[in-house]
Amino acid sequence: MRRLSKLQPWLFGLAFGAIVLAQALWEWEKAGWGDWGQFHHWWEVGRVAILRWGEFPLWDPHHCGGVSMWGQPQSQHAAPTWWITGLAFGTVPGHKLFILLHGMIGFVGMYKLGRKLFGLREVAAALTAITWAYSGFFAWRGAGGHSTFLAFHYLPLIYYCWRRTNEDLRYAGGVAGLMALALLEGGTYPFPYMFLVLLVDFVAQLAPPRPRWAVIRTGLVTGVLTLSMGAMRLWPVYLTMSRFPRNTANEDSQRWDEVLHSITARAPHPWTWGHRWVWAEYSAHVGWGIVGLSLLGVLVALRSGRRHLILGAVVFFLCAMGNAGEYYPWPLLHELPVFENLHVPSRFHVLLTFYLCLLAGLAVERGVALLTKPTRRRWSRRAILAVAWLGFLASGAEVLSNSAVIAARWDGMAITGVPEDNFHLVSPAGYLEQYMTYPLRNVGTRACYDPVPWEISRYLWEGDLPQARLTPPNAGEVPAWGRTNHTVYAEVRLDAPARVVFNQNFDPDWRASVGEVVEDAGRLAVDLPAGEHRVDAWFAPADLPWSLLASAGGALVAILLALFAGPLRLRRLSARRRGA
Repeated sequence: MRRLSKLQPWLFGLAFGAIVLAQALWEWEKAGWGDWGQFHHWWEVGRVAILRWGEFPLWDPHHCGGVSMWGQPQSQHAAPTWWITGLAFGTVPGHKLFILLHGMIGFVGMYKLGRKLFGLREVAAALTAITWAYSGFFAWRGAGGHSTFLAFHYLPLIYYCWRRTNEDLRYAGGVAGLMALALLEGGTYPFPYMFLVLLVDFVAQLAPPRPRWAVIRTGLVTGVLTLSMGAMRLWPVYLTMSRFPRNTANEDSQRWDEVLHSITARAPHPWTWGHRWVWAEYSAHVGWGIVGLSLLGVLVALRSGRRHLILGAVVFFLCAMGNAGEYYPWPLLHELPVFENLHVPSRFHVLLTFYLCLLAGLAVERGVALLTKPTRRRWSRRAILAVAWLGFLASGAEVLSNSAVIAARWDGMAITGVPEDNFHLVSPAGYLEQYMTYPLRNVGTRACYDPVPWEISRYLWEGDLPQARLTPPNAGEVPAWGRTNHTVYAEVRLDAPARVVFNQNFDPDWRASVGEVVEDAGRLAVDLPAGEHRVDAWFAPADLPWSLLASAGGALVAILLALFAGPLRLRRLSARRRGA
């Protein structure tokens, strides 16, 4: 029965996720709506690179005239969660499994956090888990194609490991590993936002009257480990964004009552409601029941020494208000590196609801404890618990029913197409409807729906034409050419020195087997002497293999900590040193 009890939260998480995703799972091959086209495209880039060419997807030749996939901040190809969903099952089914998997992790993580760290009984922990993991915030991420936001589901486990590291260094690897996994999943928002949660908790633990000085060690160890294990994403993304900085406006704000509306309003809801972005960017429904319980939870937190939950709720409520005033948190954060590339402050709702659900769990726990304490009769205790479970079912039903309505948007066509014999660029016409099919069809385009402001050459050519040309044209001929994911080649016969120009964007990390790699009007080119040549060019990111080695080193340290840094082992080691 113990094994079954450990498995039960996963089974319940799976069941709740299946309820929310019922329409998507039933229509298994139908593609997603909104930004899912973008992530379908990127996942197809990875599948084609690996299954057709036997290469890791370092480059995206099908998008924006050819750009770095390794440096793409939202790339998910290095994440093990992509390999077991997207690569194994296909892009569209894989994305549905990806959502389901993350919902389960969020539910189990929140349940474990409530039970192990805050001492909540089953009903209180279950309430926090279902209302947060299947809230309107996550329903809209899964419905609208914000695939990288699903990494927020790791927050409860990260927070749990963070707190446990104060007493047991083995948990430091859990913090760093999950933060690195968020990076591997393209967590442009989850990584810095979850860092803010840890920062707020760091400050809270050092606050008087009982500062926990061990948190300084926790911060140093987990910080170094996270930077090391995440190097294989942090460094290439930094290099990319240094070349192509993203300027975002800091315009939107919400009143306090609008924040409450965002976390309590049910679907359907007007798509536009007086703000810069559409309703999907604001909705994070957990319901009025959770809001009311969280207010009672504030009283419990004050009496039980859990003021850090109140601090977190207040900080992220103010962050969610956005540019509401000069000295509100978000305008100040937006001036900092990394955060200056982000916008839509309403995305802080996920952090606000994290704290509200925990406070609500405290209120339920305290209420049940007060009601059951005066009575010794088993039947009355069971009756009180039954009422509490009915409350859980009511709150869970409200959240799941709302999220199921939001999630029922998987109505796109399946990804189909026949690969072209020769890779070439096609017209941007119908781009948003078709670009998820480009990798499968072995074509590309200059069109570019991408948060990164890539520089795209204006001189790329369209049509089923040779993808390598000579400058000047009369210098010789190009009898053969071809490409894979991140390699191109051309066989050339030159009567005089000339330049072979490839039909893709230039990037300084391209290398060639002969000649000199140069930029030609924003295109990749190679200068060659006279004679016959086979030019092989390949994309070799500057940070490889050093960023991979740094991540591997961090993972090795985390493993060593897990094996040898247990409290008992460290006490024995300290005793031996004193004895010596």
